[in-house]
Amino acid sequence: MKYYFTLLAKRCFREFGEYKVHPVFIIAVGGGLFTGISWIIFSRLSYPEFLYTGLALWGCYLLGGRKRNEFLKRLFTLRTYLLVRLTENVLGVLPFVVFMVCNHLFL
Repeated sequence: MKYYFTLLAKRCFREFGEYKVHPVFIIAVGGGLFTGISWIIFSRLSYPEFLYTGLALWGCYLLGGRKRNEFLKRLFTLRTYLLVRLTENVLGVLPFVVFMVCNHLFL
């Protein structure tokens, strides 16, 4: 499982390198954009926690594509596959949860 995530990170950093941009810069800009857009959503909507929860669940849905799941099932045992999926979903939802907790908003 560790090898899978290491390989995923290397692929991501390699794609960043193709654009001649340092990965730390892209991560910082992405985090800033996420925070800025989140701030706008939370300041302009009356019930942003519902939209935010929907966006987080939509991200988890996108990670669960049929071809991707079949590939992961062939690559790992059932237990490891479930751990990989759980880890990916938690890492995908974590920024949304942290922002909601910082704003004291819960469903």
